[in-house]
Amino acid sequence: MKKLIIISAILATIGGYWGFNQKTTSTQNSDLEPLVSESLSEVVKSSTVGDVVPQKNVASPSHEKVALSPVVAKGEHAPEFVRELFAKQTSAKAIYKKQKTFVFDLATDLTEDERDALYYFLIHADNERYTLHVKDEVLIKLEGQKQWPPEYIDTLISFINDTTIGGDLRGYLMQHLRSAYSRDDVDKMQIRTAMYDGLEDLDSDVSGTAALAVVNLQIEFPDHFDSQLIEQAVVALAADESLHIPSRITAVQLCGKINLVETADCIRNIMNTAEDMTLRLAAVSSLGQIGSEYDIEVLETILENESKLYHLAAQNSINTISERLGLTIQ
Repeated sequence: MKKLIIISAILATIGGYWGFNQKTTSTQNSDLEPLVSESLSEVVKSSTVGDVVPQKNVASPSHEKVALSPVVAKGEHAPEFVRELFAKQTSAKAIYKKQKTFVFDLATDLTEDERDALYYFLIHADNERYTLHVKDEVLIKLEGQKQWPPEYIDTLISFINDTTIGGDLRGYLMQHLRSAYSRDDVDKMQIRTAMYDGLEDLDSDVSGTAALAVVNLQIEFPDHFDSQLIEQAVVALAADESLHIPSRITAVQLCGKINLVETADCIRNIMNTAEDMTLRLAAVSSLGQIGSEYDIEVLETILENESKLYHLAAQNSINTISERLGLTIQ
């Protein structure tokens, strides 16, 4: 039973992003090397963000950049408003419960000083699992203010770009930046640029969350994003063996999600050689979206000879390839 729970949790993580409409792509194999040999930085810089078709019927506000408050930047003493969030408790769960209650009770008309105090908590509190959940709730509370905080986007981007801040938190912030993109009162070009920059943050969760953000937003706002840049970035991330593992897992998932058939050899290589179990599971699952009839035999070998942890993913991919190619499963 314990093994089944573990398998289900892993597969839920891998498959959670894959509720999408498949796009039709060419099934001819292409050489992966030319795409991978170009650095990701060059790929991103080769796109002129200003050439993206502008959003229709919504004016982008032209506001000045808001500098970080000295209270947030200094980090010497916690502001009185959030001191309770730093109070010591008997256990992590006790702290979490107290922090959640504090955030839940926050007003929806916070003052600028109160918001500064919350930003202080975001970057100066630890990034343990429970604290990250609280920080997520703080961001949701800031986004739920009656008046949209004018400094919010600038502050998020400055934190995301600050590599002295933990990568886990910066990944969370990128996710919230992606949510903010759908608002009518934000500078969408500013957010797009930050997301494209995030694709180059290879040592943390940021590159993966940025890739996931632009792929999903491209589906929602097809005229706003450079699809060629996004596909090239995903290919480069998936092929980068030195990449932060969670980001590489996301990139491998996205290769299947957006049907990047040209990455099939790369995905096969990961499936056959990856030491990280979750990365390998992601490759097994992704191959179902972009693999060929040949891959069914390889996946069947996994069913016959390898750990049961891989069996469900392998069987699902066999089924997906068969349905996609109109094959009859023996």
